[in-house]
Amino acid sequence: MRRVLLIRDDDLNYFTKLENIHFYYEDFIKNKIPLCFAAIALVNPARDNILNYNNKFNKIDKIFNIKNNTDLIKLIKKNNNFEILQHGCTHQNYGKIREYQYNKNNFKRTIIANKVLSKAFERRIHTFVAPHDAFSNESINMLSNLRMNIIRGRFNKNFFFEKEYMKNIFNTYLNATKASIYTKKLMPPLRINKIKNIHECSSIRIRVRNDKYIFKALSYINKYGGEISFTNHIEKISDDRKSILLEIVNY
Repeated sequence: MRRVLLIRDDDLNYFTKLENIHFYYEDFIKNKIPLCFAAIALVNPARDNILNYNNKFNKIDKIFNIKNNTDLIKLIKKNNNFEILQHGCTHQNYGKIREYQYNKNNFKRTIIANKVLSKAFERRIHTFVAPHDAFSNESINMLSNLRMNIIRGRFNKNFFFEKEYMKNIFNTYLNATKASIYTKKLMPPLRINKIKNIHECSSIRIRVRNDKYIFKALSYINKYGGEISFTNHIEKISDDRKSILLEIVNY
């Protein structure tokens, strides 16, 4: 029975503080526990109203390249258990439209951001996580053409009239329904269905109000097999979230 547990931290960027990484992940470093960082290559604090950047930079309309946080780069590079995923390009929003729901220039921007990350971390970056888990069909096709794997963590709201997609969609929703009944909460499938390079599995954010839900999902995986992703965000320190994270690792 196949069981896959992915622990992911989203929004690694130029402003990420090393002390926050050590707060949450010192045990990961000591015990070489695999961890994925979804990294933003180029951030512009004035164009992103979601991330909580350093307050003194919040209104500056300027690109900050992750490579210039040299201490962060060194820390990630020296830990082989840290994997880097590409998290969009700049993470910016266009009104209520998320970065990869907006299609203008995304092909060029994706390549530029990928080159920035690959050069900074000295490794090939081949897996993509969209900001807010939101894609347009055009973005999915574009990323598929670039041969990038896509990880997403909720119901696939994009629809393609293609044989491969139609073949998998029934099993996707069947798995999701079964998992939702077990955990008593609506959730995406706990088995990956590969559609156009999309690896879709349940992604649960690590926070206190999700505590019972997290461990029901782990119980489901343990009983029936499947894949699940737990997502943390290190921009804010929380003893409760750290405790939950360590419980997941030790489950």
